[in-house]
Amino acid sequence: MAKSRAQGASASLRWWIMAIPALPVSAYAFYFIFYTPSGNRPTRTRMLSSIHGYIHIIAGGVAMLLGPIQFVEKVRRLYPSVHRWVGRVYAAAIFASGLCGLQVSMDSNAYPIGDYGFAILAILWMATMTMGLRTIWSGDVSGHREWMIRNFALTYAAVMLRWQLALMILFYRMTLPAALTIAAYSCWIPNIIFAEWYIGMRKNRKLAVE
Repeated sequence: MAKSRAQGASASLRWWIMAIPALPVSAYAFYFIFYTPSGNRPTRTRMLSSIHGYIHIIAGGVAMLLGPIQFVEKVRRLYPSVHRWVGRVYAAAIFASGLCGLQVSMDSNAYPIGDYGFAILAILWMATMTMGLRTIWSGDVSGHREWMIRNFALTYAAVMLRWQLALMILFYRMTLPAALTIAAYSCWIPNIIFAEWYIGMRKNRKLAVE
């Protein structure tokens, strides 16, 4: 019983560590639409010069807001219909933001090699969501959870991008193009590595219990 409580407390702590940084990033996405954040006038002008930019920002903010809800075990267990409907909106937001993100990535403020990093992120983001849908439609719940962990790790790139840009520009005095070029890869590659480690750890723990 004590071990079960400790595991539950640990899971709750991990959820809060994940969710708390996600909320301000989601709010920032909507703030970005209506106001010009300090130092971001060129980025805002470029992003909002087409409908693709608007959709990418708004849908991405929705995905970041809804993503943490899908990892609340009580919601999945006690309110499965809520989990399904939130998941459908989350999936739609990812495909909308991913497709438009692929479009705007080819004209970012990063150097050309950075554009490719953002494009790869958008493709993998949509690909992992596709696999998440395919597994749940085929009844593979375990596989679905694994793909959704990978998918949210890529969704979380938005959080890592904001923090990394701030650190690189404010503390390391890097130019925006240089910082964006590095962050185009560093905002998501460590995330997906961590997701694979976490998935493997869960499998090993399950095997040890069995």
